[in-house]
Amino acid sequence: MNAFARVNPRFSAWLMGLGFLVSIVPANAQSQSVPDVRTYSELDVTHGDRVYFSLARGEIADSTSWDVYFEGTTIGVNGGARVIDQAFERIDEAPEGGYRMETADRPAVPTDEQMRWFDYDMTTHVVTPVPMRTIVVNMKDGSFAKVEILDYYSVEGEPRYYSFRYAYQSDGSRVLGAD
Repeated sequence: MNAFARVNPRFSAWLMGLGFLVSIVPANAQSQSVPDVRTYSELDVTHGDRVYFSLARGEIADSTSWDVYFEGTTIGVNGGARVIDQAFERIDEAPEGGYRMETADRPAVPTDEQMRWFDYDMTTHVVTPVPMRTIVVNMKDGSFAKVEILDYYSVEGEPRYYSFRYAYQSDGSRVLGAD
C-alpha cells in the first residue's frame, strides 16, 4: 500500500474507483532514459595507427577525448570493457562489475581466442564478428555503452573498415535498452 492510502484509505479507494492510479514517486528518483541506437559504417583503420572514436559524439576523435579506439583487430576503451555472449538487443542494462580495465600492455577488449569479438579463418584469412557477442563499455567518466561489431570489411571487401552499432548512455545510469 502506498503512503497516501495509509493516510486516507477512503479517499484513495474513491480515486481508484474513478480510474485514477495513486502513486507516490520519491523526490530523489532519477529519470533514466533509454539511449538511441546509432550505427557507424566503414570506420577506416587501414593506415596502421589507432583511430579514436567518441561514442558520446558519434565521430572520430583525437587522443584526448575518446571512448574507444580501433587498431587492426584490436579494440581498446577509455575505461573498462566486458564482452558478453548475448545479442545486442537483449542487453538492457550494463552489468555492475566484471569489467576488464585498459592498460598499456593489454586492451580492455580481449584478443584471446575465447572472448575476442571476432573469429579468424586461418585458411581464408577472413575476420568475422562473432554472432551474439556484445561489448559493454564502462568509460572513465562513469558513462556506459554497448557496442556490436557488424563488419570488418568495406563494401568493396577491403579489410580494416569497421561497421558497428552502439547505444551510449549519458544520464549516469546503466540503462542500455528497453525492458
